[in-house]
Amino acid sequence: MFELVKLAWEALVLRDSIKKGEMTAGVWGGALLFLAVLMCIAIPTIVYLDRHPDAPASVLVYPAIAVGLLLIVYFWLSIRWRLRLNRQSGNADA
Repeated sequence: MFELVKLAWEALVLRDSIKKGEMTAGVWGGALLFLAVLMCIAIPTIVYLDRHPDAPASVLVYPAIAVGLLLIVYFWLSIRWRLRLNRQSGNADA
């Protein structure tokens, strides 16, 4: 039941973001691209580990490091985009 409440809340938040103009095609594209890259890293790793249970631990560690670095870069770019958006909206008010 709680999951349904969370889904409803997410739908309201997304609707509000779309109305404010924060949820653009670029945001959707960036999120989908990030998800696709994560899946391109995670799925082959999981399949390999499933087929080779005696594989060394580095098979799991290196993709985890890559995903962590990718996440840091994605957050950095998101923060830069948000700051630029705030500066543009601040200049429009002045």
